[in-house]
Amino acid sequence: MSKHGRNAILAAAPVVAFPSFLGLALCAAVMFTLYSVVPRLDAADKIKRKSVSALDLVVVLESLVLGLSAGLSIPASLKLASASRHTIAHRQLSGVVQLYEMGQDLPTALIELTTIDAQWTLICGILAAAHLSGAPVVEALDAMLEHLREEAQSEVTTRIRSLAVKSVLPLGLCFLPAFFLLTVVPLVASFLTQVHW
Repeated sequence: MSKHGRNAILAAAPVVAFPSFLGLALCAAVMFTLYSVVPRLDAADKIKRKSVSALDLVVVLESLVLGLSAGLSIPASLKLASASRHTIAHRQLSGVVQLYEMGQDLPTALIELTTIDAQWTLICGILAAAHLSGAPVVEALDAMLEHLREEAQSEVTTRIRSLAVKSVLPLGLCFLPAFFLLTVVPLVASFLTQVHW
C-alpha cells in the first residue's frame, strides 16, 4: 500500500466512524496532520540525522588522539579513527581517508569534509595545519576534545530539559479526561440529584 493510499484510509476513517459534522472536522484534522505536519517532522528528522552530533565528534576525536599519541601519522590515525565505528561522523571521515588514499593531498581532502558538515571546520583546520607544518597536534586536539565533551554534555542537558516540556501535552491529554470523569462528573451528578426542579 502506498503512502497516499494509507493516508486516504486514515483520513476517511473519522467520516465513517462519525457520519456527521464531527466526522468531517476530525477528517480535516487528520488530513492536515498527515499531509502538513508529518512531512515537516520527517524533513527535520532527516536533517538531524545527516548532521554530526558533538558526541559523535567526541568519539572520533578520542580515537584520533589515541592513534596520534601512539605515534601514528595523521593519515594513519584518520584511517584508524574512521574504521573504529559506523556513525555518521565515522562515515564522513572514511570519505576523507578514501580521497587521501586515491591520491588527493590531505589538506584538500579535509576541506572536502568541512564542505559536507561545518562541525568539522576547526578540527580539519588543526589537522591540515599540523600535516603541512609537522607541528605536534595532540595538545590542540585534547583541548578541542574537552570543548566538545562540554558541548555534548550541554546537548544532553538540553534534551533532558526539553523532555519535561514535551511530556506535558500527552500527560495532560491522558490525565484531564480521567480527572473530569472521576471528580467533576460525580460532583455535578450529585448536585443535580439534590436539586428539586
